[in-house]
Amino acid sequence: MRNVLGDYFDIARQKVEANEEHLYCVNDYSICLLRAEAAELVVVGFSGRGLLAECAPLIATKAKERGFSTIRIHTKRKGECRFLNKHGLAFELVEIRECGEFVLRLEL
Repeated sequence: MRNVLGDYFDIARQKVEANEEHLYCVNDYSICLLRAEAAELVVVGFSGRGLLAECAPLIATKAKERGFSTIRIHTKRKGECRFLNKHGLAFELVEIRECGEFVLRLEL
């Protein structure tokens, strides 16, 4: 996750230790760092072997089961929204930040 989180890695470690963010292993080949912000599930970081297409629907299903109304993703990958849309998840680009980060949101 260090490569994915970059400068945020040490902060993420502190938040996990404080039980504010949570690490999950998805299907034995991907790791996901998540946090709740009211009714929104935030995907803080995701690391896997190109299998986001399999993991994203599972994350969406579990989020809905737990009462979240939206999922938010922050990514540096310009094509992430298109990739997720192609796999049946109707994420929308809601913001492009000056740092080159794309903020995506899925209504559940």
